[in-house]
Amino acid sequence: MTCLRIVRSLVVYAFLATIVASCAGTITPEEKEHAARLFSAGCGLMAESHFAGAQVLFDSARALDPTESCYWVAAGQARMNQANYDTANALFEKAVEIDSTRREAWFAIGFLALRQARNEDAIRALERCLDDAAALYLAGTAYARMDRYADAERLYARSVEVDPQFISAYYAYGQLLQRLGKDRDARPLLERFSYLRDNGGTSIDLGGDIGTHKQGRMADIPVPERFFFTPDVGASPMKITASSVRFAGRLSVSPGKWVAARACDLDGDGADELLAASEDAVRVWRIAAEDSGFVCSDITPQFSFPGISGTGGRIRDLALGDVGRDGFKDVLIVREKRSTLWVRDPSSNRFVLLRDDLPGAMTGILTDLDHDSYLDIVLGTGTASSPQIIFLRNTGASTFSDNTDSSGLRAETLESHFRGRGPVASIRAADLDRDWDTDLLVTFAAGEPVVLKNQHDGRFGRVADSLDAVSLPRSTVGEHVFWSEVGDVVGDGWLDVVIAGTKGVISITPARAGQAIQISPNVAPSLYSGLGMMELQDIDLDGDLDVLASGFSEETGVFLKVFENRGDGKNWTPVDVPTPATRVPEGRVVGLEPFCFGKPEQLAVLALSGTGVPVVVRAAPRGKLIRMVLDGGRSSRDGLGAVVDVAQGSHWQRRVLSDGGAGQSGCMLAIGLREDTPVDLVRVTWTSGIRQSVPDTALSDADCRLVVVEKPGETSSCPFVYTWNGREFEFIADALGGGVIGVVTVPPSTYHQPDPDEYIRIRGDQLKPQNGKLRLRVAEVLNEASIIDQLALYAVRHFPGEEVYTTERMNMVEPPPTFGIWRIRNAHPIRSARTDMGGDATALLESLDRRYVHPGKQLPYAGFGVPHTLELDLGDQPLGKPIVLLMDGWTSFWNSTSIAEAARDGVGFIPMRIDVREGDNWRTIVPDMGIPAGKPKTIVTDLTGKVPRGSSRIRLVTNMLVFWDRARVSNDATLVPTNEGMERLPLVSSELQYLGYPKAVSPDGIEPYTYVYADCGQKSPWGTLPGYFTRYGDVGQLLSAADDRYVVMNHGDEIALEFRAGNDRRAGSETDYFLFLFGYMKEMVARDSLLSQLEPLPFRGMSYPYSGASPVAQDEDYRAYRAAYQTRRLGHAN
Repeated sequence: MTCLRIVRSLVVYAFLATIVASCAGTITPEEKEHAARLFSAGCGLMAESHFAGAQVLFDSARALDPTESCYWVAAGQARMNQANYDTANALFEKAVEIDSTRREAWFAIGFLALRQARNEDAIRALERCLDDAAALYLAGTAYARMDRYADAERLYARSVEVDPQFISAYYAYGQLLQRLGKDRDARPLLERFSYLRDNGGTSIDLGGDIGTHKQGRMADIPVPERFFFTPDVGASPMKITASSVRFAGRLSVSPGKWVAARACDLDGDGADELLAASEDAVRVWRIAAEDSGFVCSDITPQFSFPGISGTGGRIRDLALGDVGRDGFKDVLIVREKRSTLWVRDPSSNRFVLLRDDLPGAMTGILTDLDHDSYLDIVLGTGTASSPQIIFLRNTGASTFSDNTDSSGLRAETLESHFRGRGPVASIRAADLDRDWDTDLLVTFAAGEPVVLKNQHDGRFGRVADSLDAVSLPRSTVGEHVFWSEVGDVVGDGWLDVVIAGTKGVISITPARAGQAIQISPNVAPSLYSGLGMMELQDIDLDGDLDVLASGFSEETGVFLKVFENRGDGKNWTPVDVPTPATRVPEGRVVGLEPFCFGKPEQLAVLALSGTGVPVVVRAAPRGKLIRMVLDGGRSSRDGLGAVVDVAQGSHWQRRVLSDGGAGQSGCMLAIGLREDTPVDLVRVTWTSGIRQSVPDTALSDADCRLVVVEKPGETSSCPFVYTWNGREFEFIADALGGGVIGVVTVPPSTYHQPDPDEYIRIRGDQLKPQNGKLRLRVAEVLNEASIIDQLALYAVRHFPGEEVYTTERMNMVEPPPTFGIWRIRNAHPIRSARTDMGGDATALLESLDRRYVHPGKQLPYAGFGVPHTLELDLGDQPLGKPIVLLMDGWTSFWNSTSIAEAARDGVGFIPMRIDVREGDNWRTIVPDMGIPAGKPKTIVTDLTGKVPRGSSRIRLVTNMLVFWDRARVSNDATLVPTNEGMERLPLVSSELQYLGYPKAVSPDGIEPYTYVYADCGQKSPWGTLPGYFTRYGDVGQLLSAADDRYVVMNHGDEIALEFRAGNDRRAGSETDYFLFLFGYMKEMVARDSLLSQLEPLPFRGMSYPYSGASPVAQDEDYRAYRAAYQTRRLGHAN
């Protein structure tokens, strides 16, 4: 979130400037610039869902500059997200009055009208943007609501034609056809919907927020186009220097013929190292500045690449990336016959060989093609007549599956596009069409490049409006294309493709067909006939991408040239790189790698020729360097594919962390900031869909290096329980947190043993009968599969003022507690509470108000913090009475990945224990108190006989992230060790059906989230465990008892339950309920090989890992059950 101090100063300035402007009647350039700063800061608040604060900034911006339509749209979006619909609509209408071509405003008008059931108004607005799939879908929905089915069918059909991966349109189209009795036509549409829901696709949520990228391009905050264009044509040309590099000591191996180089901070010390590959060896160099230039030291022995020999053929390429998601960069060595993958061994800090059986190739990259957060391998090879792309999908368990055929990348599939182009020369991965997935740009030894569009369903297809659509063949780039890179060189917020060919360097924007820009003028053909490698980098730090190109000609030998971007992507100034770089001794340049050096850090590019020594190229900086390093969570650990927006007033930059190919190491983004202009926004949009802004305090503290860690977003939790409260389905809690399978608690081989049963407390005011029935929902909406064996609802009657709880908790060491019911009376707040940081936490623990005691500093592993204590003074305790502690809170969970990362650094669990103060010492009285299993729950702990007479001070100690909201103590409590007083209510009906994905909301912008049942999206943000899930329909027979006959739920599914309400309403009593669940969960984030598929299913009495087969697996009735119920095949199950 942007610092409040800066926000307030902007708003104060805006208020004063608005008064001056209203008096003068004109807008000065200074006021326009401050309006831009307010808008940019507001965009940062919107990224953090702080809509009220964003509204203030957007209002101030439009008051200063009322001529900019984008400010009015943004102000309306902020209000719409706060349900202030009338004002929002008026602001959208004002935006189109200012600029009738502002499509985002028309879309917002239609979106809001449809939400308010003003269908005709929605259609009139959406007709202004019917080339957009989402607009077509919304207009079709408006027609369907008006019973104009033919028009609705026409627009739905057009929507899926424009975007063949649009989930929402497939679902609505199929449902419409079913309503019209066209079941045969509806079936393939609904099958496509089911597939895309589970395998990725685009969607829109009518009940969701607007002004966010998640609702599609048209619903995002529009940024004025002029913000991305900042010409500096009047500035003097950049000043380039070049320095040779000397080697300290003697190289440990002869260089041979160098073929590739990559720069990256391999050891995490903040300084970049260079990996250089010859045809038969890989070396690691450390580069440092000295008075006369640069010195290079061979530090290969520190890392080691043992075992590289000639059996795999010549080395052709290198790629870097965190394949194992362990925080270390791994190395893919691409060889002609057999490629190899090397990973870091944390214990020795050396590289060890993980795979030596990967296909041979000529080039390769590491990128996350399927958006599961694991880096995949993409190789390019082939012959002159048959180029070939190979896609090896990372399964997350140190294995790779060859998905070339299933993804449509086999040469035979793309023969008409690839034929005659020669072997693949280079591959780049980026979101070229701005639909939030990773596309491929393929360059060949001969012929034009090809863009292959990611179709969201695991397949790739040729982009219709691709490079051929802008008449790029030989007439533009010449007979041969030598290199390609991806970046926003034009400066309009869209990714461009920069191509070096025999006639020069050109830039095009695939998403905007027909726009080609000549970077190098078509002069001196002999100079460009040998163009080779390029690097896109803001080499002079002025806020735009320049092009550093290398080449070779008979006249000049090896040369380097900079094409300076003059700010608009259309005016370029060629700048020669002076001696010694203009005549590198011999061989073509095989590496152009950006790296940072010195304190404070400076930016340079290292050029490595085939047989020459490196040369370092620098430009006199025009701005300040910020080196951004991204650390993904739900996204790939490297942050590859993330989009970074940086705003300084009306100057916006957009950068994309690319695929780890040459010149784009996937290690950092170098961004040039203007020294005299404050930074108003740094915003990262991760491939997971999470968008976050970077605090300005982090930026000011960063010096030159800024590490951005992806903020957490829930991927897995537990199934959610909803109840009908008389008005709506209310979110109660998550369940079965103890039933998770495959979580490694002590790496590498000690697993959490599932505790598959749980009772969820439901207050009487949260569950009201409707027509004599109690209605509940058990929904699975996160990145996991739920395996439910039994569900039962119990009514518990109690006296007014009495509270009832079970003994439920999640223990880390101790076995699960024996089931019992606590009847609590006269629970009262504790006397006082303090944290180990000296803070008074008494007020925070007085009531359930979402004011949590924060557990302190979080470590860089999900679910772990530094060890911390919470000291409680229970107050005076009466003699001979029970002492029962009631703690209400929630737990931010870990997963197997974070546990493994923590273990690597020597960090393990500290179970939540209770110590008591005795004199000057503390003594443990409860070694494992247990924690809330997920979202807010109550933990009841019996301290009777454990707190010495005269003592009242206890402390809770752990390193787990437990957030406490309330602490009470009771001296009037009874534990009933059976289910005495519980009435099991008859199950009337239970249906497994599709629900969708309820919207996560928070009243205060912080966790824990609640989930709105009535506001469900259709798009799945998760992958799917391959396997057979339970078919939709009646599942009551499966839920009556715990017998290993499961309802197996995929994310997006729910079980709709109805129980007959009890008839006993004794005078003077109240009724609460307990929902009993018996079941398990399989998360998709665990590091267990068995978690890559749904099977094998768990069974009662098992230990984990599985020590045998289910005792009923061979039973004939069991096989019949599987054949009858487990028939829904998902996730490419065999």
